Amino acid sequence: MRMEMFCGEFHFAALDFVFDLLDEITIKIQKRILFYEKQIFSYARRQLENFFLTVRLTPAVLCAYKNELWGTLVFKLKSIVKEKQVLKCAQ
Repeated sequence: MRMEMFCGEFHFAALDFVFDLLDEITIKIQKRILFYEKQIFSYARRQLENFFLTVRLTPAVLCAYKNELWGTLVFKLKSIVKEKQVLKCAQ
């Protein structure tokens, strides 16, 4: 049984998007295209919003998907930001 069959095509596409986005952000950090923590998180948020522009779901389900994928992104991004020693604005 393949992963797409196990979790469904949309679920698989959403997870694949998250991991591709994390790889893309890591590369952009290494190339110094993204170098501020706030910049990284806003870029990830914009990409996530753009991913869901073409999806036709009810507003409640769409909100649940966005929150779950954002939680997954933030969880991994925090470790990437810490590992790559990205600049952080002092408050």
